[in-house]
Amino acid sequence: MHNDFRITDETTLKDIENGLRETFFAEKTDEFLRSDQGQTDIRANVYDRYNRALKYTVPWVSRAIDLKDKRVVEIGCGTGSSTAAFSHFVAEVSGYDIDEPSIAGAERRQQIMALK
Repeated sequence: MHNDFRITDETTLKDIENGLRETFFAEKTDEFLRSDQGQTDIRANVYDRYNRALKYTVPWVSRAIDLKDKRVVEIGCGTGSSTAAFSHFVAEVSGYDIDEPSIAGAERRQQIMALK
């Protein structure tokens, strides 16, 4: 299930990273972004969380309910990793967060991945 939607294209991954750097990471220092912690945070937000949601969360939820034609609401969506993962399997998904840079990052991810 999840392998069909994994992002392996380097251009798309770089576009997501750049989009998050312009939004979610915009106020982080260059020193932080170059640090091991910063690089781990970038990887987590660009693809690790998305891939884990595809591999574990979506199948786990789909064992309990049929996701087809469902509407999903994610509270605390962050940069939209799991929101994007669920979007491949449901009729509609909405993500909400109190952090404006997170929302901007999620919206940018949606645009780059051409998600509704």
